[in-house]
Amino acid sequence: DVANAYKEGLNPEKINTRLRSVIVNAVGDDEYARGNWGSAGVLIPDAMINRILSLTPEADFLTPRMTSIPMATPSISIPARVDKNHSTSVTGGTRVYRTSETRTADKTKDAFELVKLEATEIVGEAAATNMLMRYSPISIPALIESSMRLAAVDKRIDELINGQGNGTPLGFLNAANLSLISVDRTTGQADTTIVSGRDIVRMTQRVWGYDNAIWIANHDMYEILSLVCHESPNNAGIVKMFSPLTEGAGPTLWGRPIFFTEYAPGITSGQDGSQISEWSSGMLSCVNMSQYLHGQLYTEFNRSVHVRFSEREEVFQFVTSDDARPWWKTYLTPKKGVTTRSPFVTLTNTDVSG
Repeated sequence: DVANAYKEGLNPEKINTRLRSVIVNAVGDDEYARGNWGSAGVLIPDAMINRILSLTPEADFLTPRMTSIPMATPSISIPARVDKNHSTSVTGGTRVYRTSETRTADKTKDAFELVKLEATEIVGEAAATNMLMRYSPISIPALIESSMRLAAVDKRIDELINGQGNGTPLGFLNAANLSLISVDRTTGQADTTIVSGRDIVRMTQRVWGYDNAIWIANHDMYEILSLVCHESPNNAGIVKMFSPLTEGAGPTLWGRPIFFTEYAPGITSGQDGSQISEWSSGMLSCVNMSQYLHGQLYTEFNRSVHVRFSEREEVFQFVTSDDARPWWKTYLTPKKGVTTRSPFVTLTNTDVSG
């Protein structure tokens, strides 16, 4: 009974009447004090710091690696040579000949095409009351602008990887990217072997400009890739293909940087990823983003007190206009051999054998 009385004494609304005089006398009854609940304790207000705790979203690791195209109008066309078939010409048509002194050479010419960027807008709006603007210890305009810029980065990264290309950027993993090479898993792998060292080697073989490429995978893939090794056929040695994060350097896979992102395909919802059938195709990709064009038209952050004047609110609007897509319209066919290559290579969840 005594213990419960003291425990209840910690709550001023439930304080035991037998303890009230004891506590008040211990504190004193001739001064203002927090310990005297009926006196000045209620005068101590809660405080709030003028910043907000928040999660930092993923940084945009793609845009800095893309080729930037200046845009002054909503639509721009970039001439490009049709030079992806090297079976007869590396320039899209021009050929040269070794001839005798008086023999003439055939006339040849290159073929050209246009790569078109058409900027569309990403728009965000928010409203805040005048009273909130006046009394909030946190800058509401700065908060809104920061949130909208982060939301725009979120949308852009998703579109650069998965975008449909119709009114949005064309994502390099989208089926409409005709230069995308999909590499099937190595024949004979167990269904529990999600990615093997040989899969990675076969993907590397297909990447155009591997010395400028990066690997991209969902966070679901981290543990699997951290254990991947490449074993020589005669068991002469095993090479670990993944290198973890070190001070001053990010993780690498087979000598190139790898980025783990929530925007890449991963394990199918509701599954644990123990079988390859529980993974989405595209769970591992290797891309050379220098062959991906990005045109930025403008970015604006505007505010108006007139839109909702009667409601005594201020409206904020964030607008950015851009477009992005691969400039390759097919993969590269070599002069000799059968290995086609592309700046955009991804791994499927099916075996070579089908």
